[in-house]
Amino acid sequence: SFALLGTWGALYAFTPELYPTESRATGMGAAGAMARLGGLLAPSLLGYAIAQGFGVAIGIFAGLLVLAAIAATMINAETRQVALT
Repeated sequence: SFALLGTWGALYAFTPELYPTESRATGMGAAGAMARLGGLLAPSLLGYAIAQGFGVAIGIFAGLLVLAAIAATMINAETRQVALT
């Protein structure tokens, strides 16, 4: 979707700045692998959630979104005016 593509653009612009130069490719590879793992597990979780009922499905995914929001607020890294070396 359009919003997802915008999110990926921001992610790939910001995330590499969080890693030291010598481990930047490894860090981005690990982050990409975790994203792929989530993409692999999501259909199985969705099948389980739908089997349990619509309310359970909404609850599971709402809970995951809340966890993601909490994790995002815990990122306290300002990279403005910081050298990338």
